[in-house]
Amino acid sequence: MPNSAALVLALTAHFIGDYYLQWQSLADKKKRHLPTLLLHALLYALPFGLTALFVALPWWVWLALVGSHLLIDLIKWLIERRSNPAPDQVFLIDQLLHLLIIALLFAFIPQAVYKPAFTALKADFWRWLLIFALIGKPANVSFKMLFQRFSLGIKDLESSPVEQTSTRAEPKPGAGAWIGILERIFVVIFSAASQYAAFGLLMTAKSVARYEKISKDPAFAEYYLIGTLYSVLFALLAYLLVFQVIWPLPAVAKAAPIMLALPTP
Repeated sequence: MPNSAALVLALTAHFIGDYYLQWQSLADKKKRHLPTLLLHALLYALPFGLTALFVALPWWVWLALVGSHLLIDLIKWLIERRSNPAPDQVFLIDQLLHLLIIALLFAFIPQAVYKPAFTALKADFWRWLLIFALIGKPANVSFKMLFQRFSLGIKDLESSPVEQTSTRAEPKPGAGAWIGILERIFVVIFSAASQYAAFGLLMTAKSVARYEKISKDPAFAEYYLIGTLYSVLFALLAYLLVFQVIWPLPAVAKAAPIMLALPTP
């Protein structure tokens, strides 16, 4: 794709604006109040404003990126006010539409012009910036939204399986989310080093730490397994998507063998 680098920047801006600049109270309030939804759209536009410092694109591209996001959120707002759709389905469709529009825009827009602020940094910096933006809060929120029905009756879980050194200890708020993030960081590091066998070591260490809880609570064990597999799969797919699909690494040409001509005796 000619605009692969620009797409990476746009996706990074999208995840920052839609997740990191949208806290839980704002997300809850925007479902009831239209002004809060407009505030979310304004906050969502901020990362794209920063992106314009690194890449030059026609003005209508920036307008389409932010405007389409607001339009989709507004339609979702109207639907949720008039009916009671399943939250997981609404979340999935909402995110797929956002990502589809971004991908289509950068597939057909003119060639982007990259500014010195962009070229001053290596391409891998931008790839890793997108990966870390993706495997953080977006992974935690998506797991919570898509699998929340499996957490019914499990009181010591938050957005991902919570790790504790003792089953008697009270879980700290947000501990599970941070452990999930650390787990995915290890997964992408192992993927970059092509050490896929280390995934098993990581999962084994987690299981040993929670063995007593897993062995005594089947519901927790199932939810824990779903969370662990989802976390590993999410990080692995994120790495492959960024480094092999969206902005592939340049192919390294193999050196031709050197033939030595030895004089005949």
